[in-house]
Amino acid sequence: MGKQTMKSKIRLSIFFIAALILFSSCKKEKAKTENSDTKANQTEVKKPTQEVTLNIDEFYGAWTEPVPGFETELQGFMLKKDGTAVSLNVDTPLHMKWSVKGNKLTFAYQNDSLKEPDVFIVEMLNDTVLKLKMKDISFNLRKNDTIKE
Repeated sequence: MGKQTMKSKIRLSIFFIAALILFSSCKKEKAKTENSDTKANQTEVKKPTQEVTLNIDEFYGAWTEPVPGFETELQGFMLKKDGTAVSLNVDTPLHMKWSVKGNKLTFAYQNDSLKEPDVFIVEMLNDTVLKLKMKDISFNLRKNDTIKE
């Protein structure tokens, strides 16, 4: 199997996983917005154009969500203090660099120089919840203290 074919299969796998995550997140976001209560201790960032300062210490650690179709399994990523991030429980592990500027969380992929960085708007961050948005897709992650480096 050629190097190009393998890269194509890996990209297809990543696309498939991302599509499943996006479908699940959209479905969950709609259900949550219909029944949600805003908690007073959550930091919400409402204006994407507004420059904000987020507490970098709240980002460190493992952030997970249920795997679509396998709600008892979790997937996500771990943000390390050295600026690296590792995907958790996905078929194609990704090793990334991460950074925060204003209200934007950026992932730059180390394994694939052809992939553009992913930039997410941080909509909410506290010690247990991280809500991210990319374009019109929302991601609702929970801090998972049971996963260690």
